[in-house]
Amino acid sequence: MFAKFITGLLAFLLMLFPNSLGLQSSYQSRTFDRDATAHAVLNAIEARDVDALAAMMCKNIKQYVPGLSGKIKKLYDAIDAIDDKANISWKWLGVYSETQRDGKHIVQSDLNVYFETADDVYLLMITWETINNFSPDERGIRLIDFYNIRLFEEGQQNPIAGIRATDGIGHWHE
Repeated sequence: MFAKFITGLLAFLLMLFPNSLGLQSSYQSRTFDRDATAHAVLNAIEARDVDALAAMMCKNIKQYVPGLSGKIKKLYDAIDAIDDKANISWKWLGVYSETQRDGKHIVQSDLNVYFETADDVYLLMITWETINNFSPDERGIRLIDFYNIRLFEEGQQNPIAGIRATDGIGHWHE
């Protein structure tokens, strides 16, 4: 109840002070639901829904990655190539956060989705920008790479399939 009150208060204050970077950061951090986001990604993948996954991408990817739909289909094809009886699990990992002197703030969180088969484990590594108080359109998926963990651990860092923002993965961007 208290959390809803605070979120409502922040929304009201944002109506009064829409350019307040601090209020925007606070509101974005309170309204980002990690579990719902993870489930939305998994649902899009399970349904092989290209449009749903594309909608989760940041503005940078939508604008600057040519053939986005084709790249998402390639990602789905790579996932389809593994055992369809894979055990799927996920967890949120590290966070990159930076605040500049002018109050601009970004936070990126890493979501790892594991596909475990009888023979291998595959990793879908996702970097999601959860807070961006100066360019909210950049919130969303900034990176999504699919790896065979065995090959990844042996030093083959190239993903089987992947989509990346052209700028701002794990560092500042404007």
